[in-house]
Amino acid sequence: MTLIIGGSISGLYAGIRLAKSRIESFLFEKNSEEIEKRKLIITPEILRFIKIPEEIILNRINKFEIISKNQKVKFEIKEPDIVVDRKSMIKYLENTALKEDVKILKEREFEKIFKDKNGWVAEFKIIGTDKKEYYRFKKLIGANGANSEILKSIKKDVNLLYILQAEIVLPSNYKKDTVYVWIDKKYTDFFVWLIPCSEKTGVCGICLENKKTKEKLDEFLKDKNFEIIGYEGGIVPFYEPSLYPEIKLDGGDIYLIGDAGMQIKMTTVGGTLTGLWGAFCVSESISKNLPFERFYKNLKKELDIHFYIRKVLSRMDEFEYDRFLMRTSKKLKQFFYLISRDKLRKIFLKILLREPYLLYLGARKIWKNT
Repeated sequence: MTLIIGGSISGLYAGIRLAKSRIESFLFEKNSEEIEKRKLIITPEILRFIKIPEEIILNRINKFEIISKNQKVKFEIKEPDIVVDRKSMIKYLENTALKEDVKILKEREFEKIFKDKNGWVAEFKIIGTDKKEYYRFKKLIGANGANSEILKSIKKDVNLLYILQAEIVLPSNYKKDTVYVWIDKKYTDFFVWLIPCSEKTGVCGICLENKKTKEKLDEFLKDKNFEIIGYEGGIVPFYEPSLYPEIKLDGGDIYLIGDAGMQIKMTTVGGTLTGLWGAFCVSESISKNLPFERFYKNLKKELDIHFYIRKVLSRMDEFEYDRFLMRTSKKLKQFFYLISRDKLRKIFLKILLREPYLLYLGARKIWKNT
């Protein structure tokens, strides 16, 4: 039997794919009905995995504007990104999973696994009671987020990134089809973003390596004079290239996907698409009885490239960001127009050859800090 721990996007998708391959799975979710709301922007690469119903799409994005201290770059994308609410995505996938006869058991908190004379067993506590339930498994998929007990059991030093977004009234001088990205070390070593969700509203967000997100975000919102409607947030793990999300047991296997597998693009701190991709890799491996590595290798390449780009970006100062945007804007616009940001592994070498300054900058920043 296959067990899935976690009823978020990647866990539900894994269950759906296994069910389509006629593999029985049980999905366990700690929370009953409460789902964390958060607006997400996703590239059209997601359509490789699932069809997004029109009724849950909030907006489509055709342009990006990146703003550093003294530079501003605008570029278009050929296929629009889509904006959705995480809660709506989960509800849609949950309904799909139920139609595919995935067994979803809520209010079950994963506690541990152990082995007896008959094989591997997962132990769950029923929330609000002292009752325990036990399920045997040969395959276990951990999809229970950045605070996954399974992840922490194999990697003690999980570094977290804190994300906070404020829903705001979209100012009249900001366009509905454009995402705005500010690079300003005053607020964060990452970036601040504004994603329009409709003609009237958007979400302005920040990510930090500490819990001062509200303090820094409020400072930015005040500086921009944005009108706040409410807040939404979450946490994601830093991707770690050394973590391999497959654990071989004697008589069983464990896989980690989504945030539990640290499958986060560190350039954008996005994990929706890569979490689905991770679920795809696991479900293909199980259903076809083929090595997991065969399916995971391309996802790992993609995540590794984003990881090393983030290392370089985090070590740049504001002057270097200005120079970076000035030097690269004209030559690279065509790449960003034609190719999804989730296909960097396919065009990364071409980008470096097109703009050698990036190779020089990357080498200088990595070697200088090693």
